[in-house]
Amino acid sequence: MKSWLTRMRDALFWPLRAWRDRISVQMILSYLAMVLLVLILFEATVLGSILLNPGDRFFSTTQVTIDPYLGERSSAYVQWLDPDRIEDTITGFPLDATDLATLNNDLRTIVSGNVPGFQTLSPMEDGSIPLIVILDTRGRIIASSDARLTPLISLDKLGTVTTETIARNRALAGAIDPSWNALYSLALDGNRTVVAYPIINSEGKVVGTFVLEGGSVSFSLGQTRGEFFRQISVVFLQSLWIFAIPALIVAIPFGIWRAGTISRRLERVADAAERMAEGELNTRVRVRKHDEIGRLGESFNAMAEQLDANDRARKALISNVSHELRTPVSIILGNVEQLQQLPEANTEAIQQPLQTIQNEGTMLVRLVDDLFTSARLQESNLPLKPAAIELAEQVTQVLAGIQRSAWQDRKVSVESLVRPHLPLIMADPQRLQQILSNLVYNALRHTPQGGLVVIEATPGEEIMTVSVSDTGMGMDAETAANAFDRYFQSERNQRHGDGTGLGLNIVKQLVEAHGGEISVRSAPGSGTTFTFTLPLAK
Repeated sequence: MKSWLTRMRDALFWPLRAWRDRISVQMILSYLAMVLLVLILFEATVLGSILLNPGDRFFSTTQVTIDPYLGERSSAYVQWLDPDRIEDTITGFPLDATDLATLNNDLRTIVSGNVPGFQTLSPMEDGSIPLIVILDTRGRIIASSDARLTPLISLDKLGTVTTETIARNRALAGAIDPSWNALYSLALDGNRTVVAYPIINSEGKVVGTFVLEGGSVSFSLGQTRGEFFRQISVVFLQSLWIFAIPALIVAIPFGIWRAGTISRRLERVADAAERMAEGELNTRVRVRKHDEIGRLGESFNAMAEQLDANDRARKALISNVSHELRTPVSIILGNVEQLQQLPEANTEAIQQPLQTIQNEGTMLVRLVDDLFTSARLQESNLPLKPAAIELAEQVTQVLAGIQRSAWQDRKVSVESLVRPHLPLIMADPQRLQQILSNLVYNALRHTPQGGLVVIEATPGEEIMTVSVSDTGMGMDAETAANAFDRYFQSERNQRHGDGTGLGLNIVKQLVEAHGGEISVRSAPGSGTTFTFTLPLAK
């Protein structure tokens, strides 16, 4: 039974153990931390906005905004008044009273809403009438919808906001105002919208300024539940980027970091599994945490340890068994040879069983030799003594004992097309002869009577390419892909003649031990070609 102190300690440290041992808890806490950071960043942004604008009111029953449509209507009014006529009226000195009166009347017509095809200007919030004035190029008032504004008076009568808007538009000299992407300039003065529009004649010259003081756009908040939530939705959609940018700034690098951490740990386990599949049974995974991935790594290491131990035991068994079999097999073959020399063995009834015993014993010797060689190759315990040798001489020595028996026993020709005096290769002579003999014997086992086995060689810049081809039955793609597997023929009950199922696997390991590569090209009924490479002597 656990004491109350132990239970309390376990309860206090449970979150820490859960963080270390459970990936799900790590991910949940990580994303909770991400959300918390986003909220903190958003609150900091809101607090900063409040501190930077202390004069703004949080709540208001009425909100007033600028009316951008007055700018477009000012453009239409100027065209209705005709810029060339305005130029003739305001540029002549002394001013023509009749033309000036006509222009003032036109401005009052606009304000009163009596212009055909134009809507009436909206009244001001305070009930005042909209104001229109026309300035000359020197910034003096020439015409006005208000009779109290006489020609050539100062702009001070128009107010500060209006004066600043006129000055900004005049400074542009007919260019686009970047704030509105239009010729006009807009400003908000209390509950009034101020527009300044350049008067441009038919020659493209600015001849004055059209100024309009009109109403503004106002709306109320909180009047009804539907209006309130509709306005809140619009504001939220317009301000969504304010929330999205901080969230992305925090979430993207945080998510990449967490995903990368988990991915790298899983990749280490996957890489270790791939190396084990390639035969590196001493591969282990470094375990740092005891969560699900950590326990997977521990299980992988335990499995690898067991496989490595089993493989070492298997190699030791094969090596020991193959070594111990040499003596009894040699004794059996020796006794068979002695029995074959006796006069009583000349009868067919005795000679045939003795010949069968000798053939099977010879095959058993080759199997023992292949097992012993394969075991030593896997243990990297087979010594190689590479030397600079001539390939043609080695091929001649191998074929010396094969060509005659191949023709007498199977009626198969074995030929060498390897030219003498080729560049020297770096190889162990004994192991090279083993490679060649295994490939030639393999070709003989699968080549019918009247067939041909050929050895060829082609020198390259750094390697010698050697091929052994036959005119035998060939192999399909699946058989060719597994040709170098250990015991491939034995496992499929496809043993031919005195084959052991180890010869090609040994050839592959010997070629790779020399730093070369081997491949096979074959098709059913078209023969087979084994090609391997060996390094040239430097």
